[in-house]
Amino acid sequence: MPATRLEDLPNELWLELFVYFTWSELRSTWFQWKLNNRIQVLAEVAQSRVALALSSMSFTT
Repeated sequence: MPATRLEDLPNELWLELFVYFTWSELRSTWFQWKLNNRIQVLAEVAQSRVALALSSMSFTT
């Protein structure tokens, strides 16, 4: 008879589910961290390019 409620699952399945969801959460957090790191690098490059463009302009007041 198949288990229909979570409370009826054996301990081995609880452990397997816990490991699976913990691992997937850690993996998505790692990807998010890598993505944020990449966005930060791109933002710094863009900021330095804007600063360089502004410094090369001559302003007359």
